[in-house]
Amino acid sequence: MTVAVTQVSGGEVCVYAPSSKVGFSMHREVWNQSHTMLLGDWKDKEFMTAKNREKAAKNKRMMTGLDEDLMIVPYAHFHGIYAHSLLDFLPQAYATVDYVRAKGLKILTGSNLQKRLLLATGLDRSFISSAMAAEDQLLCVSKGRSIHVMETNFADKAGHEYYYHRLLGYRGVGQRIAAAMVSADTSGRLRSSSRLPAVVFLGRCGASARAMDNEDNAFKMVQKTMEQKGRPEQLVRFCGDAGQPEVQAAALSRATAVIGPHGGAMANLLYLPPGCNTHIIEFVQSTPFIPPGANQAPQSRYKSFYYYGIGAPFDYKLVLMDKVSSTKANSTASLHVRLGDLAAALNKIWT
Repeated sequence: MTVAVTQVSGGEVCVYAPSSKVGFSMHREVWNQSHTMLLGDWKDKEFMTAKNREKAAKNKRMMTGLDEDLMIVPYAHFHGIYAHSLLDFLPQAYATVDYVRAKGLKILTGSNLQKRLLLATGLDRSFISSAMAAEDQLLCVSKGRSIHVMETNFADKAGHEYYYHRLLGYRGVGQRIAAAMVSADTSGRLRSSSRLPAVVFLGRCGASARAMDNEDNAFKMVQKTMEQKGRPEQLVRFCGDAGQPEVQAAALSRATAVIGPHGGAMANLLYLPPGCNTHIIEFVQSTPFIPPGANQAPQSRYKSFYYYGIGAPFDYKLVLMDKVSSTKANSTASLHVRLGDLAAALNKIWT
C-alpha cells in the first residue's frame, strides 16, 4: 500500500498533540532544531508560541528522550473508544505497516485497544512504540532519532471534512486488515470458523446504554425472513466486542448483509466487502440537526454510520427506533425498533 509520509530528523525532534477541546483531530505540529511544520487540519493555522511550548514542556504528560524512531498516525491520541479506534486509527495505521517494517519504525498508539487491534493483524510488538500518545502532550525523541508523520488530505475548509478520511477504509484497506487478522489468528479462535457467506446481526445484547426492548423480536424477524426467502447465508448474531477483533473481522468480511442498531459494533463495517450487493440495515433514532461549525460536525436527521462516507460503498437502509418508557422501577427508557419498517427493509434487500 502507498501512503505519503514526512520524515523529520536533525537534533532533537518533537511533536505536540493538542487537547480535543480545541476542535482539531491531528497532532498539531512537529519540529526539529531548524524547522517547524503544521500538520493535517492545522494547516494554515497559527504556530505554537514560545510560551505555549514552554507550558507544554512542563506538562506532566510530556515525554522526552524517547529512544525510538516513531510513526505518527492521525487520531492516535484522540478517543480510545472502540468505534473511533476502528474507524479513525486502524486503517491509517495499517496503511503504514509496510513502510514501518522497512524503516524499522514504531507506531505511536494512544490506547491498549489500538495496540490490541494492530497486534491482531499479525504486526510484531517490536513495531509498536513503548510510549502512549495523549491529548495536550509534547513528545520528543532522542538526538539521532526521527519522527515520521503520515500525511492526510485533512483540511478544515467546511468544518467537518476530517471525517472524510474514513473513506480510506473502503479503498481496500479494511479488507486487507480483515484478511491479515484471519490469517494471523493470534488468539486461535478462528481454527474451526466458517468462511461461508453470512448475514450478521449486531445486537446490543442487554447493554444498559441505548438498550433495545425488542431486539430478540427483530432477530427472529430476520431469521424468519431468511427462511421464507430461502437465503443460503449463515445467520450470525453477536455483540460488538473490542476484545475479539479477529472474530468480528472474520464474520464481517464474509457478510452479504449486516443488521443492527447504531453503536460501536457498526464500526465493524470497516471489514465488509464494498459493493451494491452488500446490504446494511441500521436501526437509528431521530436526533437534532446541528449546523456546520456549531461545536461538532453536522449530522443529518438521524445519527447513522451512513454519513461522512462510511456507508457510501454499500446498499444502505435506515430503520427507525422509538424511545419507550420502561415499566420497571429505576429503569431508564429503552429503544423499540419499528418492526414493520424492518420487514419492509428486509423485503427490499431480498426481493
